[in-house]
Amino acid sequence: MFQDIIQKKRDNLELTKADIDYFISEYTKNSIPDYQASALLMAIYLNGMSNQEISNLTLAMANSGETYNYPANLNVVDKHSSGGVGDKITLVSLPIAAACGVNIAKISGRGLGFTGGTADKLRAFNMNLSLTEQDFIDKINNNGCAIMESSINIAPADKKLYSLRDATSTVDSLPLIAASIMSKKLATGAPNLVLDVKFGSGALMKTAEKATQLAQQMIDIAKFSGRNAVALITNMDEPLGTHVGNNLEVIEAINTLNGNGDENFTQLSVEIATYMVMLGLKIDHDSALQLAQTALKNGSALNKLKQIIQAQSGVFVPDAIKTHSSTTHILAQTSGFVTHINAQDIGNASMHLGAGRNTIDDDIDLTVGVLIHAKVGTSVNCGDKLATLYGNPGDETIRLTQNAFTVGNTPPKKIPMIYKVLT
Repeated sequence: MFQDIIQKKRDNLELTKADIDYFISEYTKNSIPDYQASALLMAIYLNGMSNQEISNLTLAMANSGETYNYPANLNVVDKHSSGGVGDKITLVSLPIAAACGVNIAKISGRGLGFTGGTADKLRAFNMNLSLTEQDFIDKINNNGCAIMESSINIAPADKKLYSLRDATSTVDSLPLIAASIMSKKLATGAPNLVLDVKFGSGALMKTAEKATQLAQQMIDIAKFSGRNAVALITNMDEPLGTHVGNNLEVIEAINTLNGNGDENFTQLSVEIATYMVMLGLKIDHDSALQLAQTALKNGSALNKLKQIIQAQSGVFVPDAIKTHSSTTHILAQTSGFVTHINAQDIGNASMHLGAGRNTIDDDIDLTVGVLIHAKVGTSVNCGDKLATLYGNPGDETIRLTQNAFTVGNTPPKKIPMIYKVLT
């Protein structure tokens, strides 16, 4: 029977819900060998999937393991980012939205590659991220927000398929990316979802057009499954903020909640929080934005982060967050304006220092990373510090970081952080 399913997709015919349910159920139970599943993945990669097929695939993957349900009165909101370099927005946007009265359920994973995971960053506080479903719901009820690490029982089909996609060069199939992301979100049950879909050198989607296609597919899946979703298409052509690396990013997030954040990073964090407030409180954008800005300015967002951490047995002592004792400065070789910072090069440099993983089980060093001193548009003189590497860099790491910075004679045009919003 499964050979018939492979043949249908090979011939660019639409798979039925029964076809897809059979595939996910049997593959999760190890009844379909990897070589046959690989053939289907490659057929999907080459021929794509209709919106109906993508939605059916996502639901089948979501239902392959545990599913969460929340009391209707909570009107829970979740937030997802497609990842990038220096992306610590969750640590800022969630407490802002929670301080505005939004109930937030955030299930986070470990980082892979140069994209850091929120679960890794929260290790700076020694939080308990292993919660039962009831503990999770209780903490949302009591504190307005709870954060837990994704378990192996949430969308197990996705975990099996992701490993196979990685081995078969089908990772960058838009239907498979959308189904992978949304299966975990549907399984964890939040009725409202804010998606931050990034494009640029430091993102999986290199162009705004590709990011928009992915976002639209995820919006369509949400609609099909009865969820409310908003997607922001955002720029990751340069690193987000000034700190890259787990503990460094936590420090920047706290600085931002104290009112001392990078302008672009602060703006995007507040905007994402605003859409969370819109969905959670069912109010218009301007009213939500005013609430979010006030929560940041009056310190209630910072207090909310502390409350969330302490409610999960964490210790909130910002001054105790460690960074690596060894530092290396990267200096400007010429005078002018920083016209570009290649986010992928900075991300790879951070990886080489030990901040990222090649496989999900790799150990990482939370104290290493890259601190950027000169953002795009900054005027520099020859010999000024462009960046500082925390850790023990090799020659390749230094070369990557040096080459990431382009210095020109004229200041660059300012590019907006948010390219488009899909609702």
